Amino acid sequence: MRVAPLNRAITLEEVTEAEKRVELGETLLAETRVRIYDRLRNGLDVREAHATLLLLEQTQALRVADFDRLRRELAELR
Repeated sequence: MRVAPLNRAITLEEVTEAEKRVELGETLLAETRVRIYDRLRNGLDVREAHATLLLLEQTQALRVADFDRLRRELAELR
């Protein structure tokens, strides 16, 4: 059957892209945490930065969940 190899190739590509999104998200989270720390250290208001961090964390949780789902799908295609 030709469908399974094609589905596997597409899913593998999706897993690769999802992994890149997770890695980028981790970088964004780390950079945002550094900015918040720097602002706190300088006595600046961090409320807006903290709200942004919370949104980034929620988005990252969705990215990770998508990545995990795609990996499970890929495993099922073996």
